[in-house]
Amino acid sequence: MRERRAHFRIVYPSKARPSLTIGEESFPVVDLCERGIRFMRKDNTSFEVGQLLKATITFAHKRTMELVGEILRVQGNEAVVFLATRIPHGFILEEQRYLLKNFPGFS
Repeated sequence: MRERRAHFRIVYPSKARPSLTIGEESFPVVDLCERGIRFMRKDNTSFEVGQLLKATITFAHKRTMELVGEILRVQGNEAVVFLATRIPHGFILEEQRYLLKNFPGFS
């Protein structure tokens, strides 16, 4: 049985991943939806479940967005943030159009 999600999720090809900046460090975004972001963490970075954070996400076309969230899960070299600040649905659709136009073979 396939898992149903509450929000449409964008999975990024490695060449198109946005950058999530937390403090002085930046991390590549693996996927995102209106209420969450999964990102690759570095070996020397430590995140704890429940940790609150402020971050800035920078997309390939240089648009940025300030976000507030909480670490929901840390697994292997990835972490998941539940966003208190939603990414607007219209922006998610713009990102999807950008990826379809610039990475047509990726799905």
